[in-house]
Amino acid sequence: MVLMVDKISYYFKVWRLYTIDSFSVILSSRFSAIIFTIAKFFRFIFFLLFLVFILRSTNSLGGYSEYEVVFFYLTFSLIDSVTQLLFREVYRFRSLIVEGSFDYILLKPINSLFRSLTGGADLLDLFMLIPIIILLVFSATKTGMFTPFNTILFLVFIFNSLILTTAFHILVLAIGILTTSVDHTVLIYRDVVSTGRLPIDVYREPVRGFLTFILPVAIVMTVPAKAFLGKLPIELVIVSFIFAAVIFIGSLKLWRYSLTKYSSASS
Repeated sequence: MVLMVDKISYYFKVWRLYTIDSFSVILSSRFSAIIFTIAKFFRFIFFLLFLVFILRSTNSLGGYSEYEVVFFYLTFSLIDSVTQLLFREVYRFRSLIVEGSFDYILLKPINSLFRSLTGGADLLDLFMLIPIIILLVFSATKTGMFTPFNTILFLVFIFNSLILTTAFHILVLAIGILTTSVDHTVLIYRDVVSTGRLPIDVYREPVRGFLTFILPVAIVMTVPAKAFLGKLPIELVIVSFIFAAVIFIGSLKLWRYSLTKYSSASS
């Protein structure tokens, strides 16, 4: 137990150093960083306003009230922003493979997956979390379901969703080693996940089943909000945790397999 705590502490220190270094690079181009952050903020606000305007004229969407639909969108934004915050290094992984820099990562005394996955958080996304969390809490109070039990349940499923998003990014890294294609895979992932900005109930079958059991977008983005609102079927609770465990273990196995197929720049 002590060894595990020491190891976690060690990797947290490494992650902090990588994050400081990453943020220093961002600050070297302050104007670009400010424009990027403002653009992300306006994209977030514009879609939120679009939802509000639509719901003001229809009163509900997929059987959910205005604040419930907004809560779904803010839950999606929370998960997406945390994922971007933690795993921004994945977007730079292709250059490591193509240029041969991944060789140096394999030689360093830290876990290569840890370095490739979390090698420097994007603190610009940290700024985006502030308005998202404020609005999320506000919309939660308006749903009438803001209780300690529902909040704990929501956080448990948020954690489960982050396990799944971690697994997806590990799969992207593994595919990147096997095919040197990372950018397209990440963009496909983001396009598919964006369908979770709205409750999965707005989609008809078989799309709804596909986004739940084949590409588990619903489990990642919709389940936490449904759990909070008390509208999550018990069978989906079990499926959510099973999916997270299976996909996470499978992603680790594919990562280990991809390392055996990696051809270094010097070979």
